[in-house]
Amino acid sequence: MGKTLVKILSSYIDTIKTEKIKNFVVEILDMCLDIHAEKPASSSGKYHPLCDLGPGGLVRHSILTAKIADIMCNAFNDGSPKMQLERDII
Repeated sequence: MGKTLVKILSSYIDTIKTEKIKNFVVEILDMCLDIHAEKPASSSGKYHPLCDLGPGGLVRHSILTAKIADIMCNAFNDGSPKMQLERDII
């Protein structure tokens, strides 16, 4: 299970510097069914942008959400080790 999601998201997983958090993320993704890589982000299309609808929308939505969180973390980055940990957690 989950090998598809780990493969799709591997470049993002590799940006996590805290090994314990990285391993946790991989473990969680491994528990997901591979079918989740093909699911839309929303069944109704009511609360998600058009780019998140249709096959693979859940993965696209997750990547976009992570990119936005990363941009926000970078805006507040003071270079401290604590900030790296906070970024990895987010």
